[in-house]
Amino acid sequence: MSPGGACGAGLGRAPSSAPGGDTGGACGAGLGRAPSSAPDGDTAACDQADPRTNGGARPAGGAETDGATNGSAPTNRGVDPAAAPEWLVPLVRAASTSDAAALSRNDLPPPGVVGRRAAVLVLFGHTDRHGPDVLLQERAGGLRNHAGQVSFPGGGVESGDRGPVATALRESVEETGLDPAGVAPLALLPELYITPSEFRVTPVLAHWREPVAVGPVDPAETAAVLRVPIAELADPDNRFSARHPSGWVGPAFDVAGMVVWGFTGGLVDALLRLGGWERDWPRDRELDLDEAWRAARAPSRAFARSRAVALASLARHGRGGG
Repeated sequence: MSPGGACGAGLGRAPSSAPGGDTGGACGAGLGRAPSSAPDGDTAACDQADPRTNGGARPAGGAETDGATNGSAPTNRGVDPAAAPEWLVPLVRAASTSDAAALSRNDLPPPGVVGRRAAVLVLFGHTDRHGPDVLLQERAGGLRNHAGQVSFPGGGVESGDRGPVATALRESVEETGLDPAGVAPLALLPELYITPSEFRVTPVLAHWREPVAVGPVDPAETAAVLRVPIAELADPDNRFSARHPSGWVGPAFDVAGMVVWGFTGGLVDALLRLGGWERDWPRDRELDLDEAWRAARAPSRAFARSRAVALASLARHGRGGG
């Protein structure tokens, strides 16, 4: 079960109430329709967590107890930066020297707060046609919390997990049908803190060296699995600053018929910058979330969304991992 799908970049209708504290699907990059009421108990590290209080903890490092859900910071167990393809090297190098402030403008967790640990898989693939892409998932529209949001696959650490890599891979298999044998974990990004849910989320940067067909394992929980090209995320025409009813404003993306904002939008924004993919974009272009959702869901955007879903469903044949 996901910490709410990495909801950091939610896509869909804007919420009609202030965000709450779900970690539903590693919400750091959630895409999808936002719920009409505040979430109450899901573990999705989401854009619906109050964006004014989302923040980062310390950089990855320290001594993690195997399978622990609390305690010291995660270690780099299970990652191999040398396995990165050339086009991912700049991001891997930047990740090795970045702290949480490079990923989030928000505060560190207050002293004394332990929180529960979670991990999300930030999985980069490559196709000859579209170049680099990243894997995201959209939550089912009928869910009680965070319906329609899209996020990085991920969830809360369980007792048998030997660190964040194991958590991220296990959750991704459960949610998307991913074959972990074709995934090369490269680095751990600094641990981020979701204040309302008190989740400490470790993004696991990985290369999809052997892509396979993926899709929702349980349609009741996941509506779609998407590979979104980095070129579309970096396109200035697809970028804007989202304005939440609470007054919070942050980076957002209009791609594949979805709006990526909040925790996930901020994380995607940082990844583009650290990876050298960022292009100048109109930061002064502000849109209310309701307005952004309406534009993203317009009939003219249907093709972009269907293309992203189709790309995720393709097996490796002729598409290459890169």
